[in-house]
Amino acid sequence: MKELAVKIVHLTYPVKENILSTRIVLALGFFDGVHLGHQRLINQAKEIALQKKLSLVVLTFDRHPKEVYESKRDFKYLETLEEKANKMAELGVDYLAVLPFTKNFSQISAQEFVDNVIVRLNADTVVAGFDYTYGSKNIANMANLPQFSKGRFNIVVMPKQTFNGRKIGSTEIRQAIKDGQMKLATELMGHHYVMSGIIGHGKRNGHKLGYPTANLIWAEHKVIPKIGVYATKTKVNGKWY
Repeated sequence: MKELAVKIVHLTYPVKENILSTRIVLALGFFDGVHLGHQRLINQAKEIALQKKLSLVVLTFDRHPKEVYESKRDFKYLETLEEKANKMAELGVDYLAVLPFTKNFSQISAQEFVDNVIVRLNADTVVAGFDYTYGSKNIANMANLPQFSKGRFNIVVMPKQTFNGRKIGSTEIRQAIKDGQMKLATELMGHHYVMSGIIGHGKRNGHKLGYPTANLIWAEHKVIPKIGVYATKTKVNGKWY
């Protein structure tokens, strides 16, 4: 992995101090996979940040809310935090803020999230997808955010994003990868699926056939493609193979 140009900031709730003394543009979302829809949202936020001469901060969580809300301990991710941060750096994000998603945090009200997170981060403008929620979806949704913001920051809502009539979503991409539909996953992500790990011992089946292979140990909870034979590109010491 290359050196990150984006600064990762680990927050606690309630947020006690601003990341910066100046106002910021704040993009909200979990952003697993940083797919085409995420890229469009972040590009919109970056454009606003450049116009206003403000830093762009992306707020995400240390785990997917479903792990807490639905007790999904085996939830699979498209990216590790470092892989996500690398994509954010390429998109010109200045800070990636990570908030722990705990059971206690999951029980705060919509107003508390706005007051103790968004306002504490000194947001000038908030950019989020149409379906972003910050609590109960019937209350803590984007339609109601103006009511909770009380005019303290501007709000930009990104509409549903599609590709060739298909919704661009992390759930759809995870399923495509599990099904071995890597071309579809690439189209929805806007980039190839990345898997990183360290070399480990396998069953030596390739060696027995006269084709020794390098076995990678993946990050825990990473989405693994359907069993099969895939063409891959691997970067070693700056050279692609």
